Amino acid sequence: MDPRTHLVDAWHRFGQPASRRRQPGSCGGDVNQIAHGRAAPHLYSQPNHHCGGDDIFFYLVSLFTRQSHWNNLGIGLGVGIFLHILLDLIIWFDGVSILWPIPSWLNLWSGVTPPGWWTKLMLPIELFFFALFFAGLYFLAKRQKSDLGYLSKLRFWIGLEILLFIIFLVLAFTLSTGFLTIFGAVYLLSLGLALGVTIRMRSTIEMDMKPVGA
Repeated sequence: MDPRTHLVDAWHRFGQPASRRRQPGSCGGDVNQIAHGRAAPHLYSQPNHHCGGDDIFFYLVSLFTRQSHWNNLGIGLGVGIFLHILLDLIIWFDGVSILWPIPSWLNLWSGVTPPGWWTKLMLPIELFFFALFFAGLYFLAKRQKSDLGYLSKLRFWIGLEILLFIIFLVLAFTLSTGFLTIFGAVYLLSLGLALGVTIRMRSTIEMDMKPVGA
């Protein structure tokens, strides 16, 4: 489960100065897990939940290309992944390997077994967070009077994600087999939609990030 608001700056981080960096990497960590089945705890030892590697990679790319926006992107991804790990340490009861591939398993809830309803709730609530993210963009655009021509479509996406949340909430508690396969496909489509909406509403996001008096 991720803080969807970090997607707001996913596109904007690319090429921005350090004074305006934010965190786009929080959502990326779950893509591989959904694709392979979130119930497998060993997936948290894979590189989609490590700290630092992408920072170094994009820093080297920036040196090679002499374009600082690659370094900015790497920092944003690194901070986003760090926030993802921090959230998972709090609510994911299987622990996280935070310095993969170095043995670094950390579990703040060792010996604690979460209730069954909590485990089933964690996946469908992802879709609710997408709806909250879209709603945040919607009200931000209304307040700033930006991207007004897109708001009707954005309302549709908000309603769709809420509907999907309700549907998969019911399925999580009633469907005995095949849930992860169906949910995984919908989750990946929703993630792509969120990225597309973020790019589409870049003027709204930029306006909100401009310094006072600019």
